[in-house]
Amino acid sequence: MCVRCFSLTHLACVSYFQYKRNNITSLIPVEWTCNLCLLSELPFFKQRDISITENQNTYSQNLDLTLSIKDHHKLVLDNKKHLFKISHLNTQSMLSTFDEFSVMMNTYPFDMVTLSETWLTDNNNVLDYVKIPGYNMTYRNRCNKRGGGVGAYINDGISHKIRKDIIEIEPEL
Repeated sequence: MCVRCFSLTHLACVSYFQYKRNNITSLIPVEWTCNLCLLSELPFFKQRDISITENQNTYSQNLDLTLSIKDHHKLVLDNKKHLFKISHLNTQSMLSTFDEFSVMMNTYPFDMVTLSETWLTDNNNVLDYVKIPGYNMTYRNRCNKRGGGVGAYINDGISHKIRKDIIEIEPEL
């Protein structure tokens, strides 16, 4: 578990050295700092060409320049407000990726986001946890199998209905 952003990561997913992996005997997650957080802890993270002789005013200008860099994808979406904006993600476990997903939903103005591999169950506490204000959510969970599951977040302002006729014809779809 990253001690800064609290995300859980498998040791194999971060290329943790094999001999160190084999020496971990605890069933409790190991605390460490992930690569993204480690970079942000460095003293000059996101700073541009700071020299020792610069005064505080120049330092502040460089910091403002760094923070004002625009996200190209967000600019495109913001300029297309009149169009229907949709995204699809393979979440590979909605619970393990929900924090990042929530940040994405708050940053980018999608009208609908569809999800695959949600790995959710019909547990009301879990389904309440993955709610996002301003969106209706719909899920088709796999209750008796590992993996699978699909879902959609649809903006509250968009009228929609679930096609129950299709679900009756093909329940596994």
